[in-house]
Amino acid sequence: MPHPHHIPRTLIGKGGIKLINLPGVIYPESILNISPGIDKRTGKAYAKAPSWGITTREAMRLLHCSAPAVRRKLGASKVKFHRVRRPDGPPEIYWNRKHVEDIARNSAPIVKTQPRKLLNTEEAIALLGLARSALYRYTHSGRLQVTVVRIMTQRGLRNRCFYRRSEIISLVKYIQSKRKNKEKHP
Repeated sequence: MPHPHHIPRTLIGKGGIKLINLPGVIYPESILNISPGIDKRTGKAYAKAPSWGITTREAMRLLHCSAPAVRRKLGASKVKFHRVRRPDGPPEIYWNRKHVEDIARNSAPIVKTQPRKLLNTEEAIALLGLARSALYRYTHSGRLQVTVVRIMTQRGLRNRCFYRRSEIISLVKYIQSKRKNKEKHP
């Protein structure tokens, strides 16, 4: 069986006629001329851009991230998409506009610096004097509320977790009182 690279490629001529693309073989123009909106290799019409879709580039502007990050994020969110072949370039992906706008609306706010009255994870751990796992445990149990924001860094947007300073201080007092009770009643 011949290797796939050695099999001659086929072109679709006028009226859906299959033509073998070999060097030296010349077909008359009347056979090769296909209407402008048809792909020469498949003989099928190029798909039209859907009215409900936006391109990956427009989704990049909405979500403030790179094209691969947009494709990853929207693919993971199971957003409906449609691939459109173009005669002059690579295929374009159109995403469901409503779902992309919902994701953009529900994503964390963008900030340039650390918000006031909020502590990052390292500062919260230093104040509490506990391990990171304990901080996550208190967050999961509802004693602490985490605020997630996207911070502009030199390498792009990054999700960061912050905790309210007042909640951390009240948690420190709670932990100290618990430790004192343990010392009194061993």
